[in-house]
Formats: sequence, structure tokens, C-alpha cells
Amino acid sequence: MGVVIRDWKGVLQLTAWRIIFHCRDAEEAEAKAYLEGVHVALRWPRIPMVLESDCQSVVSKLQDTGRDRSQLWQNIEETREVGGQLNRLQVVEISRDQIFFAA
Repeated sequence: MGVVIRDWKGVLQLTAWRIIFHCRDAEEAEAKAYLEGVHVALRWPRIPMVLESDCQSVVSKLQDTGRDRSQLWQNIEETREVGGQLNRLQVVEISRDQIFFAA
């Protein structure tokens, strides 16, 4: 999983990565990556954050205000809880064409 944090101008602020083990499928790996990203964002709790992802199913679960009853419910609930500690967290679905990595 990789995390890239940029400021409002797009200037790179932080990058991080690590291997996620014991995932049932790609959807679970994505949900775990989002949780990790929100934990990293807690370093700047007063700054509004935008979480961008190309995984539509997990983005939908995070955007839905109802209770999640999927196999991902623990990751979804924890991501919401940790994200609630931020000034503002917006979850946005983007296309894979928009994803790029800083060199």
C-alpha cells in the first residue's frame, strides 16, 4: 500500500508505503490502505484532507452514512472513526487515469 500526501498546490508533503499481509481480496487491501492513510493524515489533524481512490466499492462504503454490514465493516468503521478526528475528510472516487506517483 502506498500513501502520497500533497498540499493544496499539489506539492509533495509525505510518501509512505508498506506491505499489507493476510488480505482476503483486493477490496480488503484497499480498505486497509485507506485506514492506514487516514492514520498518517492524523499528523495534520487541523488541515482538511481529501482521500482519493479508484476503488469504487470501498469509496461508496466510506461515503455511505449508514451502517456497513459487509465483511469490511471493521475497516470501514475504524476509518470513519479515525477520519472523524480530522478537521474534515472528504472521500473521492477518481479514475485510474488520474493516479500518478511522484518520482
